[in-house]
Amino acid sequence: MSIKKIKRADRKGSESVTEEKFALLFSSEISIMGCDSPYSVQVISLPIVVIVHGSQDNNALATIIWDCAFSEPDRVPFVVPERVPWKQMCVTLNSKFMSEVQTQRGLDSYNLHFLAQKIFNKPDINVDFSCQLVSWAQFNKVH
Repeated sequence: MSIKKIKRADRKGSESVTEEKFALLFSSEISIMGCDSPYSVQVISLPIVVIVHGSQDNNALATIIWDCAFSEPDRVPFVVPERVPWKQMCVTLNSKFMSEVQTQRGLDSYNLHFLAQKIFNKPDINVDFSCQLVSWAQFNKVH
């Protein structure tokens, strides 16, 4: 499957093309022997981000991770919270780490504290981040 032309929506403020989400709609009609009428079945895919250059890959991946990790079941497609609790972010980061590294050993408290220091830009070793909220902008920051 390939995209020949894409019509992008007007972006709001500083929104990037890597934050614009799409989906595929799968549709089928199933006929069952013995039934008079066929059944129509539809399902929407997980979010897709269309990029045109490898330099957009990390930002697009961040968009997908945020959407898949923090969306509510039965939501309006692509509606996600702007902020999430740090504890919830830890679960997501740990899951992504274990998946990427192909390990059963997750991130420990020191690893997660280090990542919190980076996300919140607070290098002080004694800060408790457990009640902090992480914004989309903090998660997807450039540096």
